[in-house]
Order: sequence, then C-alpha cells, then structure tokens
Amino acid sequence: MKNLMNMRAVIAATWPNVARISDAKTAGLSPEILDGLQPWVRRVRAKVDAMPKLAAAPTATESVATIKTSPLKISELPVPVAPVADNHANGQDKAKEEPRNSETASAIKEELKKAGWTVIGGSWKKKSEGLYEATNARLEAAIINGTIRFAVQKSGGGRVSAFVRNNYTIEKSKTNDMGDFATGYGVCVDGKTYGIYIPWAPQDVQPTARKLKPHLEREDHLPVGSTRNEYGVTMDGLRLQIDVNGKRVRMTKYEIPEAGPFVLVVEGTVLIENPQVSGK
Repeated sequence: MKNLMNMRAVIAATWPNVARISDAKTAGLSPEILDGLQPWVRRVRAKVDAMPKLAAAPTATESVATIKTSPLKISELPVPVAPVADNHANGQDKAKEEPRNSETASAIKEELKKAGWTVIGGSWKKKSEGLYEATNARLEAAIINGTIRFAVQKSGGGRVSAFVRNNYTIEKSKTNDMGDFATGYGVCVDGKTYGIYIPWAPQDVQPTARKLKPHLEREDHLPVGSTRNEYGVTMDGLRLQIDVNGKRVRMTKYEIPEAGPFVLVVEGTVLIENPQVSGK
C-alpha cells in the first residue's frame, strides 16, 4: 500500500514535467520501483513532446527592450478628444441666430429716411438694392405739396395705398371691398386693379374746401401679364395728379385742406421698389 501511494506521488510530481525524473527520486522510492516506471515515463514524455509548444511569455526586461527599440508610429497614438463645453451652463447660447435680412433693420430705416420718409413702421425686409418686402407696413412724410413714387412687384394679395394730405376719417358705414372713401387722395393698388381717389362732394353741395372728401372715382385693370407697375401721386397747390406706368390717368384741381401727411400704407405682404417721397 505504501509503495502504491508513493507511485501516485511520482505521477503527480512528474506530470507537469516528466523530464524532471529527479522529482521522483526525492519521493523516497527504491531503485527497483524507479526502473519499473521508466517505460511509462518514456511514453508520457513522447506524448508531451508531440503536443504543440506555447511561446514563453516575455520577461519584464525583454518587454522594456522591445518598447525602446520599436519605432513609434504617430497613427497608433490615441487621438485626444477635447471636452465639449456646455455654454448653457454659463447662461450663453451655443449659437447666435443669423439676422434674417441682408442688412440690419436700422440700416433699412436709414435708407428709407434718405428716400424722404420720416416715420417708418411695420416690417421692411431688403431683398435687393431698392427692393423691399413690406408686411403690414407704413411710411409717412410731414409735407403738404410733393410727390410719392414707387413700384409694385407681384403684390401677392397685399394692398398698397399712396395718399397725399391723409387727414380724412372714414365712416364705417361708407366702406365696401376697396372702400368708397379713403383717408387721403391718391391711388390704391389691390392685386390686378387699382383705384383712384379724388376730391368729391355731393352734387347738391358746393364743392368748398371744407366739405371735399377722398372718394373712389373708378377702378382700372393693370396690364395683362405685368409683374411690375409704377405709380406716382403728386399734390401741388390745387392740382392732384395720378400716374400709372409713366402715364397720367387722372388730374383734378380743387381746394382741399392743407392738412395731413403723405403716406404709403401696406396691408398684407407686397414687394415694393424704390418707395420715395419729395416735397415740402
């Protein structure tokens, strides 16, 4: 029994490395037993030698030497990633909104003031040199005699009114689609038509300066297929003249009150070109 236990000890000792047979000698076995184990040891050694050999792990010294002698490639270096700053944490916006217009609103107002207007209201967006997209806008100039000139491109359903001596209060019961009466004398452009507003008084009343009202005389159609039309309204003493596309379409001579500014009023959105006013 003792010899059998010693043989198991030899097998356990020699299995990791059967070449080290001296481990069996240290187990205290007799020479006869060791001689009997030699055939078995040779068979185990043959099987171990037939097994694939694993590469030995490099020592610390070998690893350091490899690092020192290996060329360093920049592409193999880790790319540092910068931390993303949270601007909102500091109360700052991440991006500033770009202005909608090609120029600031103050610059557009300066252009319109140079064109003679003193009061500028509503939305004015510059589309190109001298061309503006006006939405629910209004221009005024405090003059008595002078001229309003402008052009309209593709009104888009909006309405443009150019009136001189704009000082009349319209009674709500006296208005229709375009308005039988207006607040001033001049022209009102609505889509493909325009209306002419001149001084008016009932036939049974003497047309004195105190009772004349801006009244719609007629509506005319704009040229078929036109995409741009020019307008002009002039007030000079008694003379009121209205021009469309460079031609006079109406002129009157009445004494009308010297009160109220020259105005250009936009309802809706309209493309207006070179809105100008001059006079005193």
